[in-house]
Amino acid sequence: EDVLVIGIGLFLLFTVITLCALILLGRRRLAVEIREIVIALEEMRSGRLRSRPEIGRRSAMAMVADSVQRLGQDMNVHAGELERSRERITVLEQAVPDTAIITTDHDGNIRTVNGNACDLFGWRPGDVLAQPASVLFEEEFWKELLPKLARKSLRESGIRIQGAMVRSDGSPFHADLTVRLLRKAETGGTPATGFVLVIRDEAELDKLANLLAAAEEQQDLLLEGIADGVALLCEGEVVRANSSLANMLGMETEKLEGSRFQSLVGTADLLQVRERLLDLATGGPAPEPFRLTLRRGDEEGDPRVLMKASPVRHQGRPAVLAIFRDVTGQARFEVELRRNEARLDAVLEAAPEGILVLVETGEGPMVHLTNQAFLDLFGLEAAGVLGLPEGEILRLLRHRGEEGADVAAFLAAANRDPLKERLPGRPGGRSRALSVTPLLDAHGRYLGRMLSCDDRTAQAAGEADREDKAQELQATIDALMESSRELDRTNAD
Repeated sequence: EDVLVIGIGLFLLFTVITLCALILLGRRRLAVEIREIVIALEEMRSGRLRSRPEIGRRSAMAMVADSVQRLGQDMNVHAGELERSRERITVLEQAVPDTAIITTDHDGNIRTVNGNACDLFGWRPGDVLAQPASVLFEEEFWKELLPKLARKSLRESGIRIQGAMVRSDGSPFHADLTVRLLRKAETGGTPATGFVLVIRDEAELDKLANLLAAAEEQQDLLLEGIADGVALLCEGEVVRANSSLANMLGMETEKLEGSRFQSLVGTADLLQVRERLLDLATGGPAPEPFRLTLRRGDEEGDPRVLMKASPVRHQGRPAVLAIFRDVTGQARFEVELRRNEARLDAVLEAAPEGILVLVETGEGPMVHLTNQAFLDLFGLEAAGVLGLPEGEILRLLRHRGEEGADVAAFLAAANRDPLKERLPGRPGGRSRALSVTPLLDAHGRYLGRMLSCDDRTAQAAGEADREDKAQELQATIDALMESSRELDRTNAD
């Protein structure tokens, strides 16, 4: 019995010792597992995370390890999304370097500001966090904005307004402000968490607007100061025109602008205008100035104009800048000039003497005009004579025999002085009367000279015959006088 009691006691003692050992071992293992979980959490906090804490699947802490692993994975996903969001914000800030972005909570307290906002308002990072957004505004601008924020429709669609805002030193500046609701997600059902304010300093834009207005005013003054008509054509429509063009067409400038250009062109010139403008619009070279007739809006005659077109751009679209010079009087003068030239040609062709006109140019005297009588005298062709320099026409005349050489020598000797000479003619040749007359304008300026070559062969032959007959008559008269004197002496005896 004593042995049994001792055995039971030893068994109980062994059991207690074993349990104590197991408890100690369990606590030590639990401490190691807890330490692994703490290390994993610390690594997670620092941004580093292993695949899973080293805890056995049968351990009581296995579920905790699995939760820590899933938490780490979720944090990695959110960290990646956050990094991508930061990258998008950075790209956005770089794309709009002059734009300040500020977010507030529902109560209007400032939560975040970007670097552009600090630069624009003159803050240091953290100076205005948790302050009310009213510190950004002039009082009048803030009072104007508040009623708009109170309207739900405006909050949902966004508010854009311009007004005066205040920098950290108290100086105001003109700003363009856009206010939108800030939501956590893109879905419309997500409740708003605050507002996002997008602010642009309009000072530079105001300067540019003033410069643009001044440039437009100067352009208007320049257009109105041009005597020629000027129009800006875009897609076949007159978008700008000056008063000179309006006066040409007998219309008001306001009515002219906005009209179709083809409706202002005469029917006979419509096709060529359309083709030239189409070539210009498709990237072709600027055409040479050309003439066309414009249609007036009143009873006066349609003007004849010289149009010069150049490619330009208007509001980002291809356009044509057209300049119109009124040549109606010039066209009439040219018509009359052509009539006078025709009359002069008729007079020259009707003249019996040969005529050659040399006109002074920058390259020296050149043949400007001749008639058929001169060409026939020396066997020349008009196409081979007109436009020749003086040296060339002299060379041609020298190759037309001795008579041509005599005329060439006479023309070369005359130079700019008037000269007349009669060539008696060589044996078997013809007698000619030559003259060179200088051509002067109304102010006495030298323009050129005219050679006249008259064939006097028949006239010279008639004069010789008349001289012979006169000599015979004079001899007869002398004989009669001698006979009369002899008769008088006989009668006296």
